Amino acid sequence: MNLKYRIDSEGDYRVQVIIPENRNVEVGVSTHTESLEKNVRVREIWSVAVRIPGKLPEGLAENLLRDSWSTRKFGSWALAGTTSDGKQVLVYISRIPESSSVKVLHAAMMDTAESARGLHDALSELEGE
Repeated sequence: MNLKYRIDSEGDYRVQVIIPENRNVEVGVSTHTESLEKNVRVREIWSVAVRIPGKLPEGLAENLLRDSWSTRKFGSWALAGTTSDGKQVLVYISRIPESSSVKVLHAAMMDTAESARGLHDALSELEGE
């Protein structure tokens, strides 16, 4: 994998992933891992899909939960918090074992980027773009 990246203020990687149609999506890859069990550690991979002013539109959370259950393989949708100007940050997040191969890491980054960008495109009018 020959990817462009930078390291953010928290020490995480911010990777520029190219998805179909030559579109560039930033994906975060955590340098820190979380303990799942005694000997199992997982790494988070995420990408911001959209920042929505105020509350989520009616039915969106339910639709995203349904999508996470029926469609997604690596990850799911999550609210990552609220920006200083009151926008809800909606992300797609994947968690893979720390010991995953480069092939699995790449597949998870691609899936994360494509999922986040797809929702971004569908909801971009809510973000005011």
